[in-house]
Amino acid sequence: MSKTILISGGSGKLGVIMINHLLKQNNTVVTTCKTKKSKLNLEKKFKKYNNMFYVFLSDFNKKNSCKNLVREIIKKKLYPQLLINNARSLDNLNSKNNFQISREQFVGEFQVDVIAPYELSIALVHEKKISLKRIVNIGSIYGLVAANPSLYKNTNANSYLHYGVAKAALGHLTKELAILLAKKNILVNCIAFGGFKGRANKRFIENYKSLCPLNRMLTENDLLGPIDFFLSDQSSGITGQTLAVDGGWTIW
Repeated sequence: MSKTILISGGSGKLGVIMINHLLKQNNTVVTTCKTKKSKLNLEKKFKKYNNMFYVFLSDFNKKNSCKNLVREIIKKKLYPQLLINNARSLDNLNSKNNFQISREQFVGEFQVDVIAPYELSIALVHEKKISLKRIVNIGSIYGLVAANPSLYKNTNANSYLHYGVAKAALGHLTKELAILLAKKNILVNCIAFGGFKGRANKRFIENYKSLCPLNRMLTENDLLGPIDFFLSDQSSGITGQTLAVDGGWTIW
């Protein structure tokens, strides 16, 4: 049966892939983005899915953003049964290195990666018209292990300490929400993804491959299988868990 699925942060690379996949499965997809430009781009990209795709503007760094979002969703008579917490903000990741992270960037990252998933989940749970069944948090390998400096050698790229700390907190939030919502039969899980191919330069890709047992970065196909699993009844006995989808990155 088709479902109504809310995906926060739909304008990014992973968000667009998930939206496309879930719409093709005949689901109704509700998503968020931060700017009017992103909203227009998403609506244009998926315009053929009339009455199945909805985009709402929401800035998760702002107070009451989640409550306001749920209120707007209800006004459109949309009642999500499944939630994917996928939003992130690149604005918080513009430090030159791990030693120059401002308080504002640290707090901003934590707000988007941890507080917003919590507030959005709870806001949906407390809405009487909504019967939420699944919550999937999109995490990262950097929530499981620290960044390996060898990955960034000669790449002009950096790792960000506050990103990893926030993703680690998201993993623990997953456990706490799983316990809190178990009596309501809501399953809460997290997927810690490794790096995806597409934006990295050649040097970065080669470094990544040398540090990964499968000797490659992740692809679109690696994203969709775990998402489908956690949204389906096949995962009905699993809650509070973080699944590492990383080509083996975190096992050595």
